[in-house]
Amino acid sequence: MIEIRRQKRGRARTRFEILLSSLKPRYRRVLLDNPIIERNSRDDRFLQCLFLIEDSRISVSHLRRPHINRKEKKILSYFDLRRSLKYINWECAYCKIVIKSEIHNYKPENFTCKKCFDYYVRNSKIINQRLIDESLRFTDHLKRSIKEEQTKFLKYIKRNDES
Repeated sequence: MIEIRRQKRGRARTRFEILLSSLKPRYRRVLLDNPIIERNSRDDRFLQCLFLIEDSRISVSHLRRPHINRKEKKILSYFDLRRSLKYINWECAYCKIVIKSEIHNYKPENFTCKKCFDYYVRNSKIINQRLIDESLRFTDHLKRSIKEEQTKFLKYIKRNDES
């Protein structure tokens, strides 16, 4: 249970005669941002319920909090953003249509569309040279993009360095 200490106005910071220094910052924010609570501020059970609601909201909301996907210029939830960062736009090794390829997957189905995979790869015992070349090109592309991101990050650090 959350300990709620009461104190009359004095040197210590209070809100509705509740001592704020003994509370976590998120509970302080609930008390400071909501003047409606003043009517029920004497009821400890009411405050406990409010604080428990705030705890549950904080523990779940990070997955639904909006984030910006800078590559696609969309606003997504954190969960969707993490999932979308695992895929990049790539082209099929055979028909050259745009597909979504998973970054850490080097299986043949990652480099072909569904139709080409069923036709060329599924029942084949050997891996075609096109797929090998495509996987090498994919690796080079990922290495290049990681290197670019690292240089951007280093430039950002150097630009914002205070020393």
